[in-house]
Amino acid sequence: MLGFQSDQLSSLFRGASKTWSFVPQVTQPIFTAGRLKSNVKFARAQRELALASISKRFEQRSAKCRTLWFNIAERKRSERNRKLLVTTLQDRSRLAYLRYQGGVDTLLNALDADS
Repeated sequence: MLGFQSDQLSSLFRGASKTWSFVPQVTQPIFTAGRLKSNVKFARAQRELALASISKRFEQRSAKCRTLWFNIAERKRSERNRKLLVTTLQDRSRLAYLRYQGGVDTLLNALDADS
């Protein structure tokens, strides 16, 4: 530390008021008995635990997303199949009535196609 000592502010930089002081100060303890190393190990362990937790949550959410996408695809496929079935049944009925009107088939078969 370097400094000046004075009773009054006006005589701060004059005469015998100049005092020089040099004292080294140690801010770190010299012997910590492995405390710093164990703190580092503890911090690393906490980091690894956090990474494992994040990884587990990511896998769980990823599995949920896969399930949701599968369900969406399954619903779309099911809807597409239902629409195809409706279209097929309508075509069957239409063709049965055309056959009846053309005299090729009976009314009973046309009515049966409606059900």
